Amino acid sequence: APASPRGLLGFVQTLESSFGRRFLLFMCMNYFGLKGIAFAVLQASMLPYFQKMDVKGVEFQLASVVAMIPWSMKGFIGVLSDIVPIGRFHKRGYLLVSSLLGLVGIGMLGFFEQGRSGDPWFAAVLFAMAFAFIATFDLLCEGKYSEVMREQQAGSEVLTFVWASVQLGALLA
Repeated sequence: APASPRGLLGFVQTLESSFGRRFLLFMCMNYFGLKGIAFAVLQASMLPYFQKMDVKGVEFQLASVVAMIPWSMKGFIGVLSDIVPIGRFHKRGYLLVSSLLGLVGIGMLGFFEQGRSGDPWFAAVLFAMAFAFIATFDLLCEGKYSEVMREQQAGSEVLTFVWASVQLGALLA
């Protein structure tokens, strides 16, 4: 029974045998921490952030579209990471660059002047930088676990793990 402790332990052991402890921990941090908690907090904070700047509804909708552009660029980022490695690695360089980009965006959102004089388009770009961080990690982790699933002939348990992690993170946020 999946709900029993023994079933849960068996589930985790199955994942660990297919993916390894390190990658499973990376996926947990990525999906629970980034795509669960960080994404939920960023998304929930956008409206109050822009309201404090006195941004009107239509302008907020447009700024939200700008902020979410990284999610629609995942295919481009994936192809780029496959074709143009940063350093010797196809994924690590992009993870590092997106981390720096995202942390700068999040940091600047915290210090950016939100009053009426604040530029909503600059704020939208800062949110986009933060979402680029999360979207890049999401994409490259998806690619890696798909590769391992194919090689190990693993089942769809990983998808259950991923979405449970995302939902638990969002619930905690």
